[in-house]
Amino acid sequence: MKCGRSAKPSQGARFSANIRISVGTLLLVASLALVANEPFAQNLGADWRSQSDLRAALFDGRPSANLRYRYEFVSEDGRPRDAHAHTVRARLGYETGPLFGFRAMIEGEALTHIGARRFNDTVDPDTRFPIVADPDDFGLNQYWIASTHVPSTEVKLGRQRVTFDNHRFVGNVGFRQNEQTFDALRVSSGPLSELSVDYAYVYLVDRLFGEDSPVGDFETNSHLVRAAYRVSQVGLLTGYAYLLDFDEAPALSSRTFGLRLKGQRGLDENWRVLYAGEFAWQQDHANNPNHDDFAYYLAEAGLSYSVSSFMLGYEVLSGNDRRAFQAPLGTLHAFQGTADLFLTTPPGGVRDLYIRLRHGLSGPMWLKGTGLTATLHRFAAEQGGRHLGDEVDLALTYPVHERVSLGVEGAYYDAARFGSDTTKVWLSLTVTY
Repeated sequence: MKCGRSAKPSQGARFSANIRISVGTLLLVASLALVANEPFAQNLGADWRSQSDLRAALFDGRPSANLRYRYEFVSEDGRPRDAHAHTVRARLGYETGPLFGFRAMIEGEALTHIGARRFNDTVDPDTRFPIVADPDDFGLNQYWIASTHVPSTEVKLGRQRVTFDNHRFVGNVGFRQNEQTFDALRVSSGPLSELSVDYAYVYLVDRLFGEDSPVGDFETNSHLVRAAYRVSQVGLLTGYAYLLDFDEAPALSSRTFGLRLKGQRGLDENWRVLYAGEFAWQQDHANNPNHDDFAYYLAEAGLSYSVSSFMLGYEVLSGNDRRAFQAPLGTLHAFQGTADLFLTTPPGGVRDLYIRLRHGLSGPMWLKGTGLTATLHRFAAEQGGRHLGDEVDLALTYPVHERVSLGVEGAYYDAARFGSDTTKVWLSLTVTY
């Protein structure tokens, strides 16, 4: 890929590039299989490890599987029809065991809808329906090779998940059926037990919209830096610098510098005080034609008792009535309401005042592990403070089995001066191996 290219590569070019990388990964696995062959291994000489080590690396690795069915209902004022989306997503992967300090992993993904497409999947848009961003897709979700030759350090190259802290600025958007992954070189190190350092050079973002979408991926020349230090009796202190440079979306190119603290203090055997604070500053970067400065603030305080908690939070993304603070690589569904009205920060910015209650059910053994979450949001513009809307989010998770979970969620957004009244309901069944 060439940095600074303005024209988006054709679907055929992206497909060819993916094929080349996929073939390279498969050749790596095939090479390991060849080396595990007894006559070949014997001919390599005394310096090569035993045949059993080679076979263990290839055949005693870790397979993985994840299957998720989801029904999503969306009703929006102003849309003539409601969305009803039945989708199934399957992932199959395999990670080899260690061999000479290397590991490799490959994971395929298939996503399809069931029945008639009664939703706007963004690829074949039907504007009569609200958006459910789960288009049919088939391809490789991850393929990487990792090295642990440097003590306390892992170097990973290829398509991979990259998530930092609470996923606010860098995440995999795991809620959607097709998650976001990154073609990147990542170096993760823990030189001290209290200190961890991450650096990732990202050259392509494989977004959740799929290969058939014109915004399915972003070619990029981005640098992600994060360092976290655990301060005794205080919490985890994190500093970060995210330098984003997007060829296809120059207005999203930015540099963001921030500091985050999250911790808790025990009051007795059951009660704990919870707290978090974060500040970040964002400016234009690289090919961004605008010249802006935006701020981000977060303050959270709460209490927890046993498996229940109460949290009061206040999050602010500033704006100037033309543009606003954005987080294009974050897991945005987890913030500012699950109805997803604020995935793109409006030009006047957003203030989100919220209360969150979490409760783990106890009682009969069949309820063990069940969790309930309720969140109330009140949104206002950062510029001028005008009321934008209110939202209530509810979620229930129930472990049907050790490897099977059921999830039921709902969101209702009551519009004031932004968006339209929106109701969403999700029902999902997930099987993991």
